[in-house]
Amino acid sequence: MSGAPIGPADAVLYVLEGPARRAVLIYLFDHAGATRQDIVAATASSPDAVTRALVDLKTLGYVTARTTERRGEPDHFTALSEQFVTDLTELRDQFAARLSPRPRPDTKP
Repeated sequence: MSGAPIGPADAVLYVLEGPARRAVLIYLFDHAGATRQDIVAATASSPDAVTRALVDLKTLGYVTARTTERRGEPDHFTALSEQFVTDLTELRDQFAARLSPRPRPDTKP
């Protein structure tokens, strides 16, 4: 993910187009507090892919991380489903606006 800020609809598309990001988020919806190892095992994604996905999802505000060990690295992850649903709704609304019929210039509203 580049450092450039993106809008809610683009953020959702970014998550959905990445197989590891999508798999990690879906898993975390049902497994709050999962560890990185849990996610790797459940999603069949590589450890590196899961790590990258978690960084992206945290940056987008779709996942929180909690540190419970002394190493100082986050080791339990939870999806913020409300934020994702809010952004998904924004994407839906953008598509609906593009698909809704527009009045022709020669017709009266």
